[in-house]
Amino acid sequence: MRRNKRWMAWVAAGFLAVYTAAMGLSLCLSADRYRETFRMAYQTKEIQAREELRTLEQVLAEEPDADDAFRERFSLYLLGTFCAYGSRYQQISGAVYDAEGKKIAEAENGISIMYGYPYGGSRSQPASWPMRDYLTEEETEELAGYAALSVQSINESVEKMDAWEREGAPDFFEEYDASVYVDSKDREPYGIFVQKKRWERDGESVTDPLTGILGGTLIYGNHPDTVYGMTDGEIVWQWGESFDPESSGSIAGRLMIETMFPCISSGYDAWECWEQNEYLHGFPEELPEVSGEQSGDLGGVHTKDRWKRTIQPVEGSGYSMVLAYDSHPWLAAADHMKYAGLGCGIFMLACLWAVCTAVDRTYRKQEALEENRRDFTNAMAHELKTPLGIIRGFAENLLERVNEEKREYYLRQIIGQTEKMDDLAAEMLAISRMDSGKLILQKERVSMQELMREELEELQVMTEEQHIQVRCDVEEDLILQADREYLKKALRNLLTNAVMYNRMDGRIHIQIRAQSCAIENTGTPLSEEQLKHGFEMFDRGGAARNGTHAGLGLYLANRILTLQGLALHMENTADGVRAVICTDGRKQRGFLRQQAS
Repeated sequence: MRRNKRWMAWVAAGFLAVYTAAMGLSLCLSADRYRETFRMAYQTKEIQAREELRTLEQVLAEEPDADDAFRERFSLYLLGTFCAYGSRYQQISGAVYDAEGKKIAEAENGISIMYGYPYGGSRSQPASWPMRDYLTEEETEELAGYAALSVQSINESVEKMDAWEREGAPDFFEEYDASVYVDSKDREPYGIFVQKKRWERDGESVTDPLTGILGGTLIYGNHPDTVYGMTDGEIVWQWGESFDPESSGSIAGRLMIETMFPCISSGYDAWECWEQNEYLHGFPEELPEVSGEQSGDLGGVHTKDRWKRTIQPVEGSGYSMVLAYDSHPWLAAADHMKYAGLGCGIFMLACLWAVCTAVDRTYRKQEALEENRRDFTNAMAHELKTPLGIIRGFAENLLERVNEEKREYYLRQIIGQTEKMDDLAAEMLAISRMDSGKLILQKERVSMQELMREELEELQVMTEEQHIQVRCDVEEDLILQADREYLKKALRNLLTNAVMYNRMDGRIHIQIRAQSCAIENTGTPLSEEQLKHGFEMFDRGGAARNGTHAGLGLYLANRILTLQGLALHMENTADGVRAVICTDGRKQRGFLRQQAS
């Protein structure tokens, strides 16, 4: 068994090595694919960065009286839109510099609105105020959580819109809506509110708890006939003061959730990763000197998965942007392949278990064969020793002319012992042919009643010597398609055992039915161990059966009947032992239950 376990350890190590190599190679290929995808996305970001710089130049050209505050807030808004889309695996940040190389703003959490920054009394532009100037860290995290819920509700609404044509208009949808109030004089936000709204198809609108007016209706999608009403609304989070509808100095605007928190479009975890990534923060106050279009590494560790580069001013513009890029293709590949890796791991363990089970079964068979070989050698030595000893003794008597009057008796004993040895050799040859798998049965129509009569005639001398009464009852003849000679050998072994292990003046009762044949004698009942191992080679059923044969009778009979498609069962009865031959195992159990009743 020690060799068995050592072999299995090598098998397990081989499977583990193959699994590790395959998964490692797959992980490398997947990481390279993600790295290339991330690089292409970054190249798109560079193009977007130049477009943002061009937009900044155009807006400032349209606002000749714009102050530094407006320039900072508008730049922060552009950076918010620039960094809005990212994930845990790919993140980007940036900072905007003016013509003198001074930093105007860098990407951060901002209170962003569309056309909410009052300018010149009648005009307004997108703007974003640094959130750190108004909210605490705890309040920022809470608002980020609601922003993630808002993005999730938007995505669910988009999914419902996509399914509209297939499944019809949805009955309802929910959304998280955020609003901000800005003072038109000092141009500072003073109130932020997050609402949870429920819109139902053809629903009756309720009063908006934020504005105090009727919630109104909504035409959802490109279906003017499908109208939704706001049937429920509640303020779930707020900061600052409420909006005064009668105040002319306040402007209400809808918060641009996607631009408030970088990477929030991919969920709260993605924003948290961006927030905690020091490489994406802390841009220098002065624009680094560069040569050429890109500066390469502008600080930190520059690798093939992270870098900082400067985007040079576009033509006619004095503004520049520094980009910080950080990606994790290995993490993306690992997350992408985790279920495949788990499935392959389970499959590998199943294969390992199957192989180890097969190996263990093979070793057990080898051990059983080795044990059978030893038993066979010992049994044959024992069985041959007795007749050879008898032959030797009688031959010596003949040679020394002892008891010349018994010469004929000695010769008969020698011939009888050689016949026993010949029978034993014949049984071993028959077993060898059956175990080789090359035995070809010559099947024909065989009558069990006729075969039984022939065998009983041959055993008549033995039964008469022991005064055994034999009775054969035939309810209906059992007709089989079988090899007559081999079936006859099996019956002979069973009948011989019924005679040899019977008592003097005993009985043998044979019952033949359409699907079974039972042979019952009045011998000594078998123990549970003997019933369990009675069909094994060399098992003699205990001390009561020692010294008569090599324990091949039942084994040979069972092997022959199995090859013929029959079943053999042994059981104890009230008076002795019964052997049952059946054409079907289920019918055999039914026969036994019937007999027991």
